[in-house]
Amino acid sequence: MHDLSDEFQRANEAQFFLKSISNPSRLLILCALMKTPGLSNSEIATLCGLSVSSTSQYLVKMIDIGILERKKTGKEAHYSIKDERVIEVLTILKKIF
Repeated sequence: MHDLSDEFQRANEAQFFLKSISNPSRLLILCALMKTPGLSNSEIATLCGLSVSSTSQYLVKMIDIGILERKKTGKEAHYSIKDERVIEVLTILKKIF
């Protein structure tokens, strides 16, 4: 039997994780990166119908919380999903919705 405090901790972690991807624009960005890893900010913005500025803010937020990673090549940065749980959850969401 699991300790109730362990269950509570896992519930808090799940809530934080789900909250971090629950914004529709963030979901669009994550879906784009799941389909095509290594996109630039402007490529993501175009694919998702967002402004470059808004996209940049979403990307920074998701990097800060550990969902995405950024790799710089020259002056351009390319983004990909760092947390494999994101891919697992998005795959399930695509089946449901």
